[in-house]
Amino acid sequence: LLTTLFSFAQSDAQLKELKKEIKRLEKEGWVTFPGSLPLSEQLATVWQKQRLKDERGMSVFVVTDAQATANVKSVAEAQAIEFAKIAVAGLIESALISVMEANLSNARIAKDELQSVSELVRQTKNTITTRLGYVEPVLKIYRQQGNAYEVSVHVCYPLKQTVEAAKSVIANNPSN
Repeated sequence: LLTTLFSFAQSDAQLKELKKEIKRLEKEGWVTFPGSLPLSEQLATVWQKQRLKDERGMSVFVVTDAQATANVKSVAEAQAIEFAKIAVAGLIESALISVMEANLSNARIAKDELQSVSELVRQTKNTITTRLGYVEPVLKIYRQQGNAYEVSVHVCYPLKQTVEAAKSVIANNPSN
C-alpha cells in the first residue's frame, strides 16, 4: 500500500495529504465497489490526473466529481456517472463561452450578437454530453445511508476529446 501511494505522490507532503484523505473517506463510511481497485489507488489516480499538464502547461484532463443517492446501488451509480458527464459538459460550456466572448469583444461585435453566440453554446450542452459517450469513473465509491446508497464518482475526461466534441457540435448546429 505504501509503495502504491508513494509512486503517485510527488512529495512527502502529498503522500501525507493523500493518506489523510483516505482516512477521512473511510471514517465517513465510504468503500469501493467489489472488484475495483483499492481506494488508495483510485484516489491517487484522480490526484495524478488533476496535476497532469501538457507541454504548454494546460491540464490534460477535465476532472469532475458527482454524487447520487438511490435505493438501488446500480441506479445511484448510473445517476452519479451521468451527473459527472453533465459537469464535464458544463465546464466546457463555461470555457467556450468565456473564450468566445473575449474573442468577439475584441472584434467589437454587437452585444446582441455576443449574447446569441453565448446562447448557442448553452444550447449545445446536452448534445456535448451525449457526444462524450460513456465516461469511465476513475474513483467510484459508495456508502449506505439507511435504506439508500450514496455513490460518489470522479471522472477524468481528456480535455482534447472534450473540446473536439464541443467544436463538432457547434460546427454541426443548424442555427449557425
